[in-house]
Amino acid sequence: MEHPLAVNDVVQIAPEASDWAGGCFAIVTEVKSWGMQGFVQVPPMKRNEPEGEQTGGRAFIRLKSDQFVRIGRAEWSDRADPEDEKL
Repeated sequence: MEHPLAVNDVVQIAPEASDWAGGCFAIVTEVKSWGMQGFVQVPPMKRNEPEGEQTGGRAFIRLKSDQFVRIGRAEWSDRADPEDEKL
């Protein structure tokens, strides 16, 4: 039985859906009638610049229903509210 898509679900992005995120996993932040909005977590990396600027964070993406498959549910979140820590 297929589960309906929900906030905090993990989806895999179809390879042809995105040049930069195809094949990656994303966390659903909003369920839409046409698909979903969510983010791919980009790990922090230090640049080789003198300031040592750090990159990374959430890269948001919108996908139509045929551009992803539901993998499961995220167990933890990086939200500030401790009540939201375990989903």
